[in-house]
Amino acid sequence: MHWRAIPCLACALVVGCCAMAAGEPPTFALRYRFEAGATLTYETRTSAVGRIAVREGREEKQPPLPIGLDAMDRTTYTVKSVAADGTAVIEARLVALTLTSTIPGQGSLEVNRRKDDVVVRANGQELPHLPLPSAGKPTPPDVITAFGGWDPLKLLAPTQLGVTPAGLVTVQAGTSWVKTLVQMPTFGQLAPYFQPFGPAFLELPGRALELGKEWDQTRQLPLPGLPAPGGEASYPLDVLFCIDAKQTMGKQETAKIGFEGAATVQDKPIRLLVGGSAMALTLETLTHHLRGTVNFDAEKGRLFEQHLRSELTSVCLGGPNHEFTIDFAVTVEAGMVLVPD
Repeated sequence: MHWRAIPCLACALVVGCCAMAAGEPPTFALRYRFEAGATLTYETRTSAVGRIAVREGREEKQPPLPIGLDAMDRTTYTVKSVAADGTAVIEARLVALTLTSTIPGQGSLEVNRRKDDVVVRANGQELPHLPLPSAGKPTPPDVITAFGGWDPLKLLAPTQLGVTPAGLVTVQAGTSWVKTLVQMPTFGQLAPYFQPFGPAFLELPGRALELGKEWDQTRQLPLPGLPAPGGEASYPLDVLFCIDAKQTMGKQETAKIGFEGAATVQDKPIRLLVGGSAMALTLETLTHHLRGTVNFDAEKGRLFEQHLRSELTSVCLGGPNHEFTIDFAVTVEAGMVLVPD
């Protein structure tokens, strides 16, 4: 038996005993219900703590560099249309973003979309207010210069998604703000940690399941740094889900879903941006463990909130003969919640 199945087995035994005493266990319709014109807003808060250490042979070239990151993003999802099979066309827009990092040279970034303009702050300094992307006006050159040649307004461009009732997401137009942020000279390489849940549509079984039931899912996660030419850009992480409980949260009754997953990656070529140049490295090993909970409102067919803890460690080798080693470790805590209307 796989070790990750033990918690769900215990849950199933409890449910089975309760069912014999009190009838059938409750069932939950684990699929999304979309209504044309509806808008949902989700806020995600993320904290990452870790370290980077560089060694030459067995000797550390300098003390380990601590990593500290706090991020908040608020994103709206507007349903543009719904097909007969329940698949929706959804427009995703970033409304607000705040990033703060303790890594030297990164500092902080704030972007807030208002009714008539956009407020941007870099390292606590408020820059001239920017026009909304819909106005079609260029970003002032001094703002682009302040971001090292990068345009922060690109973060606010909409993305059009196709989402099935089971939560399968396809990008139909545009680029997600996280992928846009990757191009930023300072925060770019930490972008994968800013929205660890991805879009607010966890992939679901798309059918009704009883309390205690489980299912597997494979997620594709980005490799550290940049992909090497012709190399892979992501790795698979297998996740086990289990319906743990029925609970009341405010006015909502939700299905509480627990999940846990793990992955190991070895000997992958990657590139790391150092001083504006791409350094070729070999990802010798990477281990990734995550666990968390999801609360799904089955009656309304939407996510209510998610929480996760992710622990990742990696060892990279660099130089023609692997003369130096980069050790990396980070723990991410994140929570995403549906913002009340």
